[in-house]
Amino acid sequence: MPAFGKIVSEGGNAITYAPGVSMGRVVRVSIQWMMADGTVFGDDALAESENGITGMTVDVETTEMSPDAEAEVLGMEKDGDAYWDTGDSGPDGQLVYIRVLKEHGKYIYRVDTIPKISFGRNQEDMQTKGQTVTFGTHSVHGTGKAFFNSATGKSRFRKKRYFQTWEDAYAYYLAEAGISGYTTSLTLNTTAATVAAGSTVTLTAVSAPSGATASTIAWESDNEAVATVEDGVVTGVAAGTAIISGSYGGVTASCRVTVTAA
Repeated sequence: MPAFGKIVSEGGNAITYAPGVSMGRVVRVSIQWMMADGTVFGDDALAESENGITGMTVDVETTEMSPDAEAEVLGMEKDGDAYWDTGDSGPDGQLVYIRVLKEHGKYIYRVDTIPKISFGRNQEDMQTKGQTVTFGTHSVHGTGKAFFNSATGKSRFRKKRYFQTWEDAYAYYLAEAGISGYTTSLTLNTTAATVAAGSTVTLTAVSAPSGATASTIAWESDNEAVATVEDGVVTGVAAGTAIISGSYGGVTASCRVTVTAA
């Protein structure tokens, strides 16, 4: 779940950012470092090699990026209810995202912050079935730049911080990105429901991470012979019970659904 916040001001040893916006659910983040590759000669003998970092390129692939987030990240122009692609690169800002790592059989969580980066549109993929969009992704290409800290006299490209729990990592991510109004929990409108075979009952999120909608929550039934679910709409198939789960942003909520005979 990457987030982007535009740079408001930059100077000395600090950068000020606008409140961040979520770029949707992350599918992939790929970083390619750009290195200086040169040699310095003195008196026809190799005196020094230069292979320091000069920058980076970052490809971010996400699902369900909102139009307002696209406009913020890519610098699109809004004309009433319409959004225009201008062809220009987006504004400079910071990118913050969470990585899930496994170490000695245990999960740990790393929050990466790239303090200065600008994005341009890269690729859009969409797969449809009938009249339903089953999967869509947005891919944006960013160029990371050095932030020169005058207090230390060094350039900085990326900051990493490690956490033992998702909750701690997520709380830091929200604070780092300057995102407010989020919750780290997911609660459905009911924890138990009854529906007849052939009929439907709808589950909705009462409390959820900001940006979560019925279509962005990952729904799952543990017994599709009894009940199926799509975008929160549960359809009874045959008499029995099934646990319907919804997951978003690392949090999950469940509902026990009892299906009666038609």
